[in-house]
Amino acid sequence: MDFRISLTGDLGSGKSTVCRILSEKYDAKIYSTGPIVRKIAMERGISVVDINKFMESDPTIDFEMDNRLKLLSDEPGNLIIDSRMAWFFTQGTFKVYLSTSAEESAKRIFNDKQRSSESFETLEETARQIRMRKQSENMRYKTLYGADCGYLGNYDLVVDTTAASAQTVADLIGEIYEKHLRGEEHIKLFLYGGRLKPSCYDFSDCEEETDDAPIKVIIADGEIYIKEKKDHKKVLDYISCGNNLIPCEAEYAEEQLQTDETTLALWQEAVEKIKAEDRKQ
Repeated sequence: MDFRISLTGDLGSGKSTVCRILSEKYDAKIYSTGPIVRKIAMERGISVVDINKFMESDPTIDFEMDNRLKLLSDEPGNLIIDSRMAWFFTQGTFKVYLSTSAEESAKRIFNDKQRSSESFETLEETARQIRMRKQSENMRYKTLYGADCGYLGNYDLVVDTTAASAQTVADLIGEIYEKHLRGEEHIKLFLYGGRLKPSCYDFSDCEEETDDAPIKVIIADGEIYIKEKKDHKKVLDYISCGNNLIPCEAEYAEEQLQTDETTLALWQEAVEKIKAEDRKQ
């Protein structure tokens, strides 16, 4: 059976590197729309953010690229498609989303000197432009196709790359996809514990949990909350063990949960304490 993956995700999440690793392992061709957009931006002498703003009012470029994605449904052989909309347009692919924190995304893009069409003077400006581009793209695809790229429930697998190496991420994608091909049940969401937020006011008395059940989380407006009190201690244990890809099970809400500042501060203190101990070792 052919190896066919559509891969999208947050800016700076490592999509290109992960694609190259998977391509070498599975002898798969890579089709990527990112370089096409960057080339168009460079030819016009404008930024990628500006080309995205232009595409909000003129969908010609979108239609051309999306028609190419549809044709890939009949492309023979092993194929990895690095594209924002391949999950929507290309049939028969295993749909993967790479997620990363906004802070890490900004750092990676700011320090990547090869992105000549996306160079910024400060880290703050990088973060601002990333948010604008993401908002622009999500709005555009919702308007054109009714497709919500930011809804993680659309994908067969979501992997958080904030604190995981590209090799680790690629290995996990390969492992889960092979389970999928065999018709086996598999975890669909792997997250970095440092991005999770508490949902209860007192997690200090949580009992030790030793089962392998996924952490139940609530995803609301871009934030991720630990749903059950007992899982708070379990997440801290995962972080302490250096596991940066925690198996999770998600439900989705329209609005962010209300967590008070004291609880957030206590949680962040607990996470930072673990990280500081790890750095000493």
